[in-house]
Amino acid sequence: YSSAASDVYKRQVYTSIKDIARRAGMDRRVYPHLFRKTTATNICKRGGSEDAAGEYLGHAPRNVTGRHYTYKGDRYIEQIFHNYVEAV
Repeated sequence: YSSAASDVYKRQVYTSIKDIARRAGMDRRVYPHLFRKTTATNICKRGGSEDAAGEYLGHAPRNVTGRHYTYKGDRYIEQIFHNYVEAV
């Protein structure tokens, strides 16, 4: 594919995703990479490791997944607060 064709394809994907989100009633910013982030987060929330999520996403360096793709959730953040911040 040429660079121009690739750019057109990327815009089409982005536009399609935005249209689907709008029709579904979503009022948040939606973009293609959000699906990768959501998939990695769901793998971890359902008991999978960050390594498993990284392997599924095709990451070579495993630490990329934990830093950039997974969101641990509010309960995890609360646990960090109670364990490390509140005690001070």
